[in-house]
Amino acid sequence: MQQQTINLTEQEIMNDALSSEKQIISAYGTFLAESTCENLRSEMAKIINDKQQIQFEIFDTM
Repeated sequence: MQQQTINLTEQEIMNDALSSEKQIISAYGTFLAESTCENLRSEMAKIINDKQQIQFEIFDTM
């Protein structure tokens, strides 16, 4: 089986990274909304905030 090489442009890589961050934030938001443990909710809120900052930095770089 021969290995394929995929050449992506920088723009395609950035779009993929931005899309991935959006999906992660959405999933974490659902988890946060459905969690009943206050400590876990607090930690998830911090993680979501961090992910939103990363998403902004990716978008701003584009």
